[in-house]
Amino acid sequence: MKPDGVRSQLADLSALQARTDADERKILAAAEKRHDDLQAQMHATKKDAVLDEGAASRYLAMTEELGQVSIVIAKAREALGV
Repeated sequence: MKPDGVRSQLADLSALQARTDADERKILAAAEKRHDDLQAQMHATKKDAVLDEGAASRYLAMTEELGQVSIVIAKAREALGV
């Protein structure tokens, strides 16, 4: 491969990496916001969940989602090296 071709390919890969990192930062920010929102909702629902079956079901669903969101956050941080 010619040096110009290699340089062009490296520039393309660099641009792709920059876009990937930007997208990963967006994913991380959205997941962190959802994590905070879920924690707030769970805190507000906690007392009702003890006595109300519907609230308990919603609380459980939020707990499961919180776990999934935590995984997304961990993977995004790993991909970004933070």
